Amino acid sequence: MIDIGRMAEARYGSKFSDYMKDTYSPLDFLLYLADTKKTVLLPGYGFAGPRWPARVSLANLMDDDYTAIGISIREALTAFHESCQKSGK
Repeated sequence: MIDIGRMAEARYGSKFSDYMKDTYSPLDFLLYLADTKKTVLLPGYGFAGPRWPARVSLANLMDDDYTAIGISIREALTAFHESCQKSGK
C-alpha cells in the first residue's frame, strides 16, 4: 500500500498535498498514472489504509518493475504539482 498523499507532502510540501486532496480524488491520480505512464495500480480502499491509497501487487512483478512504478508515481506527482503551480494555488 502506497500513501500517495504522504508522498505528495514529502516531495512538495503540505500546501501542495492539501491542494491535491481538495482538487482531485485518489482515483483521478490512479487514472492519470494508467493513462500517461501505463502504470496500473489499484485503489486501496477497504484495507484500513491511508486516505489516498494505491495498492501494488507483490505477487507477479519482477524487481525492476517496482522501480519503474516508483518513477512513474514521482513523475505523475510532478505533473500534478506543475498543474498546481500553473493554477496559482
